[in-house]
Amino acid sequence: MRCMLTLFISLLILSGCQQSSEPTPEARAPIPWVKTVVLKEATSTAQRFSGTLRGRHEVPQAFQIAGRIQQRFIDPGQRVEKGRLLFKLDTRDLVATAEGAAADLRRAEAALAIATDELQRQQQLVGRQFVSEQTLRRLELAEREARSQVETASARNQQAQNALGYAELKASNTGVVTEVIVEPGQVVGVGQTLAVLAEDQSLEVEVFYLRAVTRPRAGIFLCPVANSLR
Repeated sequence: MRCMLTLFISLLILSGCQQSSEPTPEARAPIPWVKTVVLKEATSTAQRFSGTLRGRHEVPQAFQIAGRIQQRFIDPGQRVEKGRLLFKLDTRDLVATAEGAAADLRRAEAALAIATDELQRQQQLVGRQFVSEQTLRRLELAEREARSQVETASARNQQAQNALGYAELKASNTGVVTEVIVEPGQVVGVGQTLAVLAEDQSLEVEVFYLRAVTRPRAGIFLCPVANSLR
């Protein structure tokens, strides 16, 4: 009797252990998947900084003559084509000089014509012995002197005409004006730099950041002036 009771208790314990070892319905449910994504910046931000436009190849623009600037036709940051008018000088003194040189040339040409006619006339009289050889040599010398005066006056007149053309400064090549140094009314000398022109294929923008500003790794340069860099 005691042996059967012990066996019955043992069966009850084994039955309880088997029931507790079976998984519950909640434990048999599948484990849900967790999806991960890479976080990115929602939108790009635009920041405004002050800077300087520079070029690897910069060409100073200067006049070949001295004078007073009458007009300025460009601004910093403006893109210009080759041959575009940049500055213009006051031409009143240049016009007066050119008119004086032209008058001197006309007088020299008139003096040469008179000397040439007189020489030819005296040469015809030499054969008749109406004019001495000494007089003829003096007239030949006068004719050569008059011809030399014409050449000198012609060179001065050409220089004066060229100076009128130099009164307009045009762009030596296509590019962007990075700097304008002078203003209308200012007197400038020969070769003095008036503006700096950079080739538009090799432009760089030097930006100045504050210490508290985080520098972006990359960005796009947006020019606020419509007629400037594109």
